[in-house]
Amino acid sequence: MRIAIATVQAPFIQGGAEALAAGLLDACRLAGHETDIVTLPFRFSPESAVLRSMDQWEAEDFTSFSGLSPDRVICLKFPAYYLHHPAKTVWMLHQHRAVYDLWPGDSAPPEAHALRDDILRRDRIHLSSARFLFADSQNVARRLKQFNGLDAPVVYHPPPRAAQLYSAPAESYIFAPSRLESLKRQNLLIEAMRYVRSPVSALIAGEGGQRALYESTIEALGLSSRVRLLGSLSPSDLLAFYAHSLGVFFGPFDEDYGYVTLEAMLSRKPVITCTDSGGPLEFVRPGETGFVVPPDPREIAAAIDRLHDDRRRAADMGLNAFLHYQSLDIHWSNAVALLTQ
Repeated sequence: MRIAIATVQAPFIQGGAEALAAGLLDACRLAGHETDIVTLPFRFSPESAVLRSMDQWEAEDFTSFSGLSPDRVICLKFPAYYLHHPAKTVWMLHQHRAVYDLWPGDSAPPEAHALRDDILRRDRIHLSSARFLFADSQNVARRLKQFNGLDAPVVYHPPPRAAQLYSAPAESYIFAPSRLESLKRQNLLIEAMRYVRSPVSALIAGEGGQRALYESTIEALGLSSRVRLLGSLSPSDLLAFYAHSLGVFFGPFDEDYGYVTLEAMLSRKPVITCTDSGGPLEFVRPGETGFVVPPDPREIAAAIDRLHDDRRRAADMGLNAFLHYQSLDIHWSNAVALLTQ
């Protein structure tokens, strides 16, 4: 089968969506399919740039490329699923959240309201016309049902480097790898370290727009000896920091899926997440594979202290997390079989 994977990318930003597209490409090729990624750049602002991207994709006819016809097109991100092809499958990673669950309401300017109306209209048309519609998590499927009235079976997939993740004896730090952005809420962990009574530090990996704010917060709170911003890590260092951590903190706001949770589980580490974190809640079993707490620094601090005070229980929770992951049968081969049916 010849497969085109259609997606968009914000240039120079590498995140979970880019990792997913690369993983899907490799998995499709391993399954014997001739596969390629077709992408266009995406700009989140101004509204005219979003509209231009929508128009570009809606004008795309994927039935033939210089005489080569894809048998299947798998669309991943807004607005790539506006393209035309008779065998179009949408594997929704997330919609344009700024006009859905993150919509600010009446405070938005008139041009944002106009863009929102246009996106809602076109989403209804193009998502309803897809041959198959899937979601990459229960949380994304819930949004599709809530906002669009559409049912989307969930197709899970492994995180990058799933086969390379390993476990090692725990050291006294909580690991928090992710982009430094407001929705990832590393600020909750930084503020929690004010209340952690045990000799545990917080190691935060990643780069992003909130780095300067986090640096100033750490300094203002006098936490320079307890909280470190590691920046970008090499793949081997990332695996090692997971392996030797006491636990992993991942408390984003309403995350779509969340590789961090799965990477922690494969590293046999318990996860501390929050009651409003979305995707991680599909995998973390409270008290069994980690802790689910309100997004409150004191509650997060208490969970960190519990991991430190009972290292045996922390290790058992990490093992439970690994076994739970194994029970879910999350493999690329399963995902490809469903997406290419």
